[in-house]
Amino acid sequence: MNTHQNTKFASVTPAATAHDNVALTTTVVDTLGFDYAQFYVYFGAVNASSLSVLNISEMTDSTGANTAIIANTNFASTAGITAIDGSTLVLPGTTTASNTALRIDVDCKGKERYLDLKATVDNTTGTMLVSAFCLLSRAGQAPITEAGQGHSQVARG
Repeated sequence: MNTHQNTKFASVTPAATAHDNVALTTTVVDTLGFDYAQFYVYFGAVNASSLSVLNISEMTDSTGANTAIIANTNFASTAGITAIDGSTLVLPGTTTASNTALRIDVDCKGKERYLDLKATVDNTTGTMLVSAFCLLSRAGQAPITEAGQGHSQVARG
């Protein structure tokens, strides 16, 4: 099996939803059995809007209780957190190009079992099309069913 097939897809937000002055409704990701999580945040049309919150929180259960922001995933931090290229992370906003994505990598080892993307779109003159998903990898045991991989169907060519 190809190692890229040894992953699980988790939808975090509804696909391509326009947001304005709202915290995104997200689905908590259960990382049980996986060592790594990659959150992908995709921006469609960015119409004069920006984010005021963007981070990943870890929690002890799926209800959202006992949350803590994971170090180095807080784009709004004033701590000068850097991206992998050495640049300082900045909140996506009006200068963010439409149809671009960002990725947040999380090493799940030593973290709480449940992760949640926190994102809030500011109240500005426009909306922001945002969707997100998580790709879990390095499973202790490979998921072998479509449902186990987070899909309704899987085709292989």
